[in-house]
Amino acid sequence: MWSMNVRSLRFAAAALLTALLISAVAQAFPIASVRDEESMAKNIVKAASNAEKYVVSLVDRVKANSTIISLINGSDLEDAFWGNVSLIDDGLALLDEAKEDLDAGNYTDAMNEAMEAMEIFKEVWVNIHRILRELGITEIEAEGKPEIQAQGLLVAINRALERIERIKNMSDDPEFKELLNNATTLLSMDEAKDLLAQGNVSDVAHRLAEANHLIAQAYRMLRAKAEEKIAERMERFRARIMERLGAITGKLNETDLDEIMGKMGFRNMSEFREALNSLINETKEHFKAGETGYALGKLKNLDEKFKEFTRRFIAKTVPPEAQNESPALEVSVDKRALKNQVILSVTVNNTGNCDVVFPNAVLGLMIEKKVNGEWVRYYWPVSAQVLVTLKPGESREITVKIVKPDEGIYRVTVSGWSKITLKPVTATSTEFNMP
Repeated sequence: MWSMNVRSLRFAAAALLTALLISAVAQAFPIASVRDEESMAKNIVKAASNAEKYVVSLVDRVKANSTIISLINGSDLEDAFWGNVSLIDDGLALLDEAKEDLDAGNYTDAMNEAMEAMEIFKEVWVNIHRILRELGITEIEAEGKPEIQAQGLLVAINRALERIERIKNMSDDPEFKELLNNATTLLSMDEAKDLLAQGNVSDVAHRLAEANHLIAQAYRMLRAKAEEKIAERMERFRARIMERLGAITGKLNETDLDEIMGKMGFRNMSEFREALNSLINETKEHFKAGETGYALGKLKNLDEKFKEFTRRFIAKTVPPEAQNESPALEVSVDKRALKNQVILSVTVNNTGNCDVVFPNAVLGLMIEKKVNGEWVRYYWPVSAQVLVTLKPGESREITVKIVKPDEGIYRVTVSGWSKITLKPVTATSTEFNMP
């Protein structure tokens, strides 16, 4: 019985399928034997079939070890492992096609498909061995099953502790903190070394698996918060777009509206609204799936569509002199701290040269808190959904009461748009502390 060391793993990971490929080619091109295409195709398809058996056997052996699967599923290599496992299906599909083409006499296609399948199996073989090595797992050749290596466990514990260090300040949620504290306790390096010295490799592996499970839960909490934040922002974005759209359409007669919609490729306003809502929903889904690039592309598409509509509206209805609007706002905050609450007196002043319209009675007001250097929504007052207008030089005061606010740095933001050309305008107060 012998254990494969790091060096032997490095070579074994790639050598097996390469050897199979060389064997296939050698059989396909013997010095004094049959050189016909059928024999060549049969040998390559056979080699690919053997490669598939080796890879599937490796994955089955890993799956049969619940401790190793727990280690994988609790680590940041989980997606990499299962992603590689799923690639086997692609290889199997190609291999099936190769066998069908071989039976049908399409030898060139059969060879190409078998070679492609073999490349997939080789990639999976190499990648899974790398993943196992990262987690401190090696294979006992004589027993034919994966085992856990003590030194690799210490490396994996250090890596888990580094993951905790990276995310520990990303949330103030008590449950989040408790998860990471419990994981850190399980990852005590001194205790791990003592257990390994006693030969308790399995106990250390179970501790690492449980700690990785807790860390994964913490990551899911962060992801859920991020998705919630995105959903809130997208809903506010959707509401503002629709409010501004309503303000525009109210200024157009049916003929002008149909003309603008027709030039933009829509049959009517309902179809345009549906298109905007569809783009917003698609953007949310892309954000949730982690496809930030696609999501930003959808947002850009949405923004361009609305800008085009606004440009056509301005060209159709707004006199040239009104197109020089420069909307601007100023926000100031006066704070009074009482026993169980903080009262904010927010003053909004229209410092621009045009009327500014707001979506509700609190002038689109939102209170944000700085968390780990980023501004996140903290409080969004409920108010009457009526359009409110401030004329140039006019101001309005809003009173907001917050019961037992969390300690931290805050700011107030208000948002609206110019009355005629619908240019968006946002203003933010200076930062202040609460409570």
